[in-house]
Amino acid sequence: VGGGAGAPARDWEAFVTTRLSKPPPPSPEPLLQEWYAADMWQLLCCCVLMSRVSSWETKHRCISAFFAAYPTPSAFQAEVVQRGQVDALRGLVNSLGLFDDRLKSLLAITTAFLL
Repeated sequence: VGGGAGAPARDWEAFVTTRLSKPPPPSPEPLLQEWYAADMWQLLCCCVLMSRVSSWETKHRCISAFFAAYPTPSAFQAEVVQRGQVDALRGLVNSLGLFDDRLKSLLAITTAFLL
C-alpha cells in the first residue's frame, strides 16, 4: 500500500505493529504487575489495587477477582459507572482497604482510558 504518486510502498500493518506498546521483559521476581503488563488499562488498575497492600495472597485474590468481573474498561464502566454496581466491586476488593480512594482512582483511569 503506498502513499501518493511516486511515494514508496509501505506495509502499514508492519508500521503500526512496530509502534504498539510491548510489555517489558519479565523480571526474575514474581511480580503481579507483569501478569497484566500487556494490557495498559489492566496494568494501571493493578497498580491502583496493589498500592499499600503487603500480602501477596490478598493482592492476588482481589486483583484476579476484579479482572474476572471486569476484564475490560468497557465492562467496568458498564457495571460500576452506568449500573452503579459499586457494592459488587466493594465485595471483590474490600479486603485491600482504602476502598473509596481506590474507587476514585479506578473511575478516573477508566474514564480517561475510554475517552
